[in-house]
Amino acid sequence: MRTATMASNGRCEGARPRTTCAVRRLFVRADVWCCCDEVQLMVERGGSSMVTGDELARLVNRMQQRLTLVQDIAGLLRAQSEEERGLVERVQHLEQRLQEMARQVEQLEQLARRDALTGLPNRTALEEELAREEARCRRFGTRAAVLLLDVVGLKRVNDRYGHLAGDELLRAVGRALRETARASDVVGRWGGDEFLAILPGTDFPGAQTFLSRVRQGLREVRLPGGQVVPVELADGVATRDEAGSLAAALETADQRLVARKQARQTPP
Repeated sequence: MRTATMASNGRCEGARPRTTCAVRRLFVRADVWCCCDEVQLMVERGGSSMVTGDELARLVNRMQQRLTLVQDIAGLLRAQSEEERGLVERVQHLEQRLQEMARQVEQLEQLARRDALTGLPNRTALEEELAREEARCRRFGTRAAVLLLDVVGLKRVNDRYGHLAGDELLRAVGRALRETARASDVVGRWGGDEFLAILPGTDFPGAQTFLSRVRQGLREVRLPGGQVVPVELADGVATRDEAGSLAAALETADQRLVARKQARQTPP
C-alpha cells in the first residue's frame, strides 16, 4: 500500500491514508484555531490605532499557509470511511471560518489606512498613493500637483472651546476636501492639523482652483456647543513639473506652507 508523504512545502503528497493519524498531525500543523483567535482579537482591539500594517501582513501570510493545509486535510478526509465523517464536517467548518477571518483581516487592512477622526486616508495610505501616482507620471508622462493645507488656529479652538470642538473643525475640513475632490483625486489627513491633496493631471493654476473651491465651501464651522467660528487655512502648492518628482513637490509645498504660516505670524 502506498503511504502519504509530506513535501518540504508543507503539502501532502502520495496515497491517501486510511487512518486519521496523518489527519490529526496535519491539524496540529495547521493550528487554524489559534490563527482564527488572533484575527478575532485584532477585530476586537478596534483597527488602525492598535494594529500595524506589518502585523496584518504577517497574519495574512500565516492564514494563507493554514488555509493550504486545511485544504490538504479536506482532500484526505473526503476519502475516509463513514466513522470519520465528523472530521470532514469539522474541516468544512474550519474552511468557512478561515474565509470569514480573511474578510475580517481585509477590513482591518483598510482600517489601518484610514484616519479614525475624519474617515479620510491617513499618512500611510497617502504615501502609498504618492508612490503610485509618481509611477503613473513616469510611465505616461502625465502631470500632477500636491496641495498641503494647515488648519490655522486649531490650538486656539481647542483651548477655548475644548477638543471636541477642535475635532469638529478637522472633520469639517475633511468633508470640504472630500466634496471638492474629483474621482481621480486623493485627499487625506497628513497628520495633526495638516491635510494633503494629490491631484493627478493638474497644473499649478488647476491646483489653485481646487484650493479656491475648498475655501469657498469652508468659510465657517458650527461647533458642537453652537458657536460659529471662521475657518482659516494656510496652504502650500507645488507641481511635479516644477520640482521633478512628487516627493520633491511635496517638500516644496511644505516649504511654501511654512512660509505662509510665518507670514501670518509676522506683524505688518
